[in-house]
Amino acid sequence: MRYYGLDSVRVSMMMLVLIAHAGASYVDRPSQNWGNFHDAKYNHPFFEYLFLVINVFCMPVFFVLSGFFTALIIQQKGVRYMISNRFKRIFLPFVVFLILIFPIAYVGFRVAASGSLQQGEVAIRALLNGQVYWGLIHLWFMYYLWLLCIVAAGVLFVVNKLPAQWRQAGMALFERIATSRFYLLIPGFISYLALLQMYGPWTETPASFKPSPRMLLLFGIFFGYGWLLQHSRHLLQRFTVRPWLNTGLGLIFGIAYLLVLFNPQVFPTPAAYFATAMAMSASCMWTFIAGLIGLGLRHNNPTPFNTVLAQASYWIYLVHLPLAIWIPYALLDWQVSVFIKFGVTLTGILLLTFGSYLLLVRSTFIGRFLNGRTYPPIGLKWLTLQTQSA
Repeated sequence: MRYYGLDSVRVSMMMLVLIAHAGASYVDRPSQNWGNFHDAKYNHPFFEYLFLVINVFCMPVFFVLSGFFTALIIQQKGVRYMISNRFKRIFLPFVVFLILIFPIAYVGFRVAASGSLQQGEVAIRALLNGQVYWGLIHLWFMYYLWLLCIVAAGVLFVVNKLPAQWRQAGMALFERIATSRFYLLIPGFISYLALLQMYGPWTETPASFKPSPRMLLLFGIFFGYGWLLQHSRHLLQRFTVRPWLNTGLGLIFGIAYLLVLFNPQVFPTPAAYFATAMAMSASCMWTFIAGLIGLGLRHNNPTPFNTVLAQASYWIYLVHLPLAIWIPYALLDWQVSVFIKFGVTLTGILLLTFGSYLLLVRSTFIGRFLNGRTYPPIGLKWLTLQTQSA
């Protein structure tokens, strides 16, 4: 069975990542997470709010979907195949594209933050001389997903050694929770406890190659939830109940999170401020997870464009970051509204990444490397479909 609705959710989350990164150069203050770069003349706090809210729920949704599809692979082809598949489709692309993209992104940040191409030469020399600390950049998701796949294989090995009645009792408990009126409250509370381990009132973005136990725990909760959902797929229907309400609640909790985050002075103690912000964050995560998955399942009918966009989403995610840096740099001296600049940046990212997928990836060895197969060029496929329909 193909879950086209979940593919649509995955594409939607990828689009939100692009929106967040396209707007990151137009926040009203430079951020260390964005190379200390922002457009100093044309900016708006809206883009920081947008980035922060998207950052709350977008990656949790990704990890729930990843857990679901990883478990599906194991069910169909076994653990060894899953490890081999994830090594070839996640870890190897992570290594290759980190080597290719990190230097371009690093030089881009240095050039954009200084406003001068001359800093690019300095950055290149620093890279060649080994003076730069390499980070995970946006590819941290792939790194942690690979780690979670290994952890999941180990956990599965241990679980399979347990008595069958213990495993059945565990799944029965999960099903009771997932079908109860508290189906979001309990996983939300578990996530909240994990969020309380963060260094600040936000979900951290891992940058180091040294795995963070608290981040593995947090992302593992979402990954594991998706895993369990796959083993009780009928529970997915629970998400189709009032998905718009859950999505709306996710937006409300996201706004509440921002109100708390930017008003620490109204709380009696730093601990109360931190705990309240994380409560809003966990609530935003799980209401959006339920709402967006529910909307995807309600609209499970594929369209040709959505199918192609889903096939292109991996490539778009991998290569978009340098464009999200270099395009805003190219627009620095353009004297127009910041919202027009943002629109041009986002459009440029979409056109260049999707266009390069159609021309360079879809039917080439790159597509085979990323997806394990190639797809026919769009023009030939379209001609074939038209001939068959005639």
